[in-house]
Amino acid sequence: MNGSTDVDLALCVDCVMILCNDDDSGCREPERHREALAERWGSEPYRIVVTGEEYHFSRRPCDGCGDDDDGDRMEATAVAL
Repeated sequence: MNGSTDVDLALCVDCVMILCNDDDSGCREPERHREALAERWGSEPYRIVVTGEEYHFSRRPCDGCGDDDDGDRMEATAVAL
């Protein structure tokens, strides 16, 4: 991610729960999700802000972990710090 711009995202349920609540208790593969989030977002100065009010079905891969299974996604924005 370029540190100078905000980026619109679509996040899976598991990523939203981990990022917002630090809760992976309902996650199918918690270690994989946490590792993917750290790999994709760990070194950049950002804050991910959930902007959606409800989940919607999408075929778009999750921008948090890269999961490409069809499923629910929540709109979010990665805000450059």
